[in-house]
Amino acid sequence: LLILAAISHGMVACSTNPPAAAPQSTETAAPKTFTAVMDGSPAPEFDLEMLNGDGRITVKSLNGKPTVLLFGSATCPPFVESLAELNTLYLEYKDRVQFVIVYIREAHPSDGVPARNNRFTIATPRTIDDRRDAAKQLWRVTRVQIPIALDGIDDAMIDAYRPWPNRIVVLDPRGVAVDSLPAGPRATLNGALRLRSLIVQVLKNG
Repeated sequence: LLILAAISHGMVACSTNPPAAAPQSTETAAPKTFTAVMDGSPAPEFDLEMLNGDGRITVKSLNGKPTVLLFGSATCPPFVESLAELNTLYLEYKDRVQFVIVYIREAHPSDGVPARNNRFTIATPRTIDDRRDAAKQLWRVTRVQIPIALDGIDDAMIDAYRPWPNRIVVLDPRGVAVDSLPAGPRATLNGALRLRSLIVQVLKNG
């Protein structure tokens, strides 16, 4: 379900069209893939830094477990609202299913278009350190326990997964997308309501 943003008094919900990427630092950018994941397709490769010094995560490191990729940022209010329910599912299934929040480009940075109910004042990250600091704010304020990975400042995950402003992608144990809910302003919030049944089905199918 794709929900269009509503506009009122200059305040908008998360748009479905990502803004232009922020000017990058001199850090080396990874090659862009430009392939959007779809149901039945192998998950595009990635190599992401984990927050809080927990190493890196790749498709190959998923270790044959079903995986739930949760894409979003602190400045996307519907994504932040969805984290309570998503964290409950994580605590229930974490021994059998891997959950990873992939922290992507800010939806409503303080130097961009404002949004209602935005709990965070975060400027557009210019470096991976800026993005790391933003993700740490999300972790501290929401107390979410789901592991967090960082998309690079080159936004390679946005090119590969088309997840902006937020999205849920469910992978089976082989790393194949079995349910890739369309990205949208309330994708994770609406997706959280049906995620339990998807997890049960993936575990049943093996």
